Amino acid sequence: MLGQMMHRPLLISHLIEHAAKYHGDTPIISRETDGSTTHLDWKTIHSNSKRLANALVKSQRLSPMVGSIQAILQPSTKTGI
Repeated sequence: MLGQMMHRPLLISHLIEHAAKYHGDTPIISRETDGSTTHLDWKTIHSNSKRLANALVKSQRLSPMVGSIQAILQPSTKTGI
């Protein structure tokens, strides 16, 4: 369609896929509330997000549909990534 700047929807999953593909080894360092640090990279974040999505589909019998909204609220800690 003419006039569209993007070829696919702007979704968080697409942003994570892009980061994993082009910046996969870029370190992500998080500081926890107890002062410890966690070291991850975009490839790991992508892998974890895919595992979470697949687990949700299996456990809740969810079927992602175009236009459906499914969300989880999780604090920004190492267990939430």
